[in-house]
Amino acid sequence: MIKEVYKKNKGWDKKHGKMAVLICDYCGKEFKRAYGCINRKDETRRYSKNYCSVKCKTMATRKKIQKFCNYCGIEIYITPFNLKSHKNHFCSRECFLKWNYGSNAGNYKGGKITIKCAFCNKKINVDRYRQKMYKNKFCNKECFYDWTKENMPKGENSYNWTGGKSKYPSGYIRINNTGIYEHRFIMEKYLGRKLYSWEEVHHINGIKDDNRIENLKLLPGNEHNKKVQKVYQEIQKLKEENQRLLKLVNQY
Repeated sequence: MIKEVYKKNKGWDKKHGKMAVLICDYCGKEFKRAYGCINRKDETRRYSKNYCSVKCKTMATRKKIQKFCNYCGIEIYITPFNLKSHKNHFCSRECFLKWNYGSNAGNYKGGKITIKCAFCNKKINVDRYRQKMYKNKFCNKECFYDWTKENMPKGENSYNWTGGKSKYPSGYIRINNTGIYEHRFIMEKYLGRKLYSWEEVHHINGIKDDNRIENLKLLPGNEHNKKVQKVYQEIQKLKEENQRLLKLVNQY
């Protein structure tokens, strides 16, 4: 739609010449264009409408189908491509966000159901798809811990039973129930009394997890430290001698 045509002294452009103010036939926005490039409303011309941009022209000239918004019911017009690619249609993004909730959401997995806690029988809401994942459901961690204390197998019947012992990085074996090292426990059982804090149990062959009574020897703390130091010094001497012999072998 032509709104105004500038005269030579008012809206003359050196590059385009005579200018005119138009109103977009699609969005209603005002814009300027050279008078010679205007599509006049004449029966002899093929195009009789003017648009402010290529986007407005394509939107106006495309074929559209009448539909209604799935949320608010407002009348909207949709292209055949969008009609095939989408099942649901909306007039705005706000309507889509309000509609895309609950059972209409793309990641909907059945909603929630009410069940009872396996320990305290309290009613709780759980996702339907989680019901198949675990047999027992709990309302909080405290109920879960209390239930495991009563129902889960203990000792040798436990699924993570490792013999009641655990080996430390230092090499010593410790009994889980008592918290005592195995070599001290065996020595106490052999002597029939508890060991004093200053008494040490020495491994004769130096292997810390070899807790046979034949391999164990009871020593005071000072003597044990002296023996360990002697063994360590002998090992260092043997290492130095091995390095010296390797150098001699490599020379020949």
